[in-house]
Amino acid sequence: MIHKGIFGYIIGRKKRFMYVENDANLLWRILVREIYVIMKHFVKKEIFLEAFKKIKVIKDIKLLKSSVIEKCKIFTDQQEEHNYFKYCQSSFINLLEAGHILLTNDDDFKQGFCFILDLNKWEAQFYKDSLLIKCASIEEIMEFEEMPAKSYKEIVLEMRDKFNSYSNNVNETELELKKLYKLKDDAHNQCALNIEEKLDKIIDDTKWKLKELHMNRRVFYNRLIALDLIED
Repeated sequence: MIHKGIFGYIIGRKKRFMYVENDANLLWRILVREIYVIMKHFVKKEIFLEAFKKIKVIKDIKLLKSSVIEKCKIFTDQQEEHNYFKYCQSSFINLLEAGHILLTNDDDFKQGFCFILDLNKWEAQFYKDSLLIKCASIEEIMEFEEMPAKSYKEIVLEMRDKFNSYSNNVNETELELKKLYKLKDDAHNQCALNIEEKLDKIIDDTKWKLKELHMNRRVFYNRLIALDLIED
């Protein structure tokens, strides 16, 4: 079952919420651990707050500057047009690294899951169908058991290393496909049917290889893996 929802934070009078297209039922498990990691990283409350204040709002994806698109390519779903913040969903760490949040209305999911980091009250809240089901102060979260062992820097470095590897493999595979299509066109023009058929098989295998690269990327961006958690 696909569980949709929203997550975000409140700071001063500002409410910042982002759409979550699946696994919204896991937001509490994911985000209290991210809060733990972020707090361990920044140490001081003032630095923690300042980091969230620096996150810029994106209201219209079509008006996004090229410099922002380039910065956020690590969070972009390359298979979906204009989905530049796909992998910021459900992750405060990725929002901080992207430096931007794609806003949705907090009234959009009155009948779904909602995780709020209320930085005015210094607490995390988790709702289902507008009903509060879990709540904890950040001080309480810092005392929770079975928190991630990886540091903020380790998580981000691992994420970026995996993205670079993924991106390089995708580029190489796409280049390989272009060469294969060129060879197929040449074989077709020469009426070399047997060669064309063999190339079709190689092309199909290469396209499947590309698909697997994209599928594995979705796995490594799963926050349960990124934060070294064990799923029930």
